Amino acid sequence: MTLLRPFALLAALSMGCALGIAPDTRDTGYVPPPDRGPLPDLGFPEDLGEPLDASTADDGPGDDDLGDAADSTLSLDMTLPVDMGAPIDRVVPVDVPTPIDRPPTDLGCGVLPGRTCDPGARRSCGNCGTQTCSGACAWSACSGEGSCAAGATRTQACGNCGTQTFRCSAACAWEPSGGCSGSGPCAPGATQGGGCDPCSQQVCQGNCTWGGCALRPGNACEYQGGRHHRSCGACRCGLQFCLNSCQWSTSCVSCCTTCGGCL
Repeated sequence: MTLLRPFALLAALSMGCALGIAPDTRDTGYVPPPDRGPLPDLGFPEDLGEPLDASTADDGPGDDDLGDAADSTLSLDMTLPVDMGAPIDRVVPVDVPTPIDRPPTDLGCGVLPGRTCDPGARRSCGNCGTQTCSGACAWSACSGEGSCAAGATRTQACGNCGTQTFRCSAACAWEPSGGCSGSGPCAPGATQGGGCDPCSQQVCQGNCTWGGCALRPGNACEYQGGRHHRSCGACRCGLQFCLNSCQWSTSCVSCCTTCGGCL
């Protein structure tokens, strides 16, 4: 390539001279180079002889190898492919999200001393109750408990001296498991007229059964339809009768003339 440059320059100058074209320095400020005398006649490529074989050169043509420029020339084969090397895989950049400032992740309540549970955790307690783990990793008091332990049983009084069995459900609430048994006809202390005299009544006993007829509180006698009487001391055959007020009469009926005289 070094030898071809003078030939190209010489050809351009020769063509300009043949056409009568001179450099225009009026407006461009061009300054021609100083006159160095006539150029040496180097000839044209067709006059330089046969082209050299580029394959015999190790490091390209040199001054010592070419000898006279009139007897030799250099020809380069520009059609040979250029080895660009193996293709390099281009690394596609990965879009990495911008880090966000966040509080440190909770390492778990078991890591720090005094922490017994994870916040928000729940567990059963007591009779169907619940405990919740607080933000301080401590269990709360048991809440929402039922009235009994699931599966437990108990017997309680019912009716008139009867009994009934209850069983605790899975929801920790008492539920009856049967009816009332052993109940009597009356509640202790209850009263009724029954078949008694109007001045008397029946009272229910402690075993929830009815007792016999007895005077009502404040009554002195049973009326018995006006026939109930007792003897009085005014005469041998004097009598007092029970009034319908359930009280004895205040007078004693005297019949001394008919029953043997007075006492």
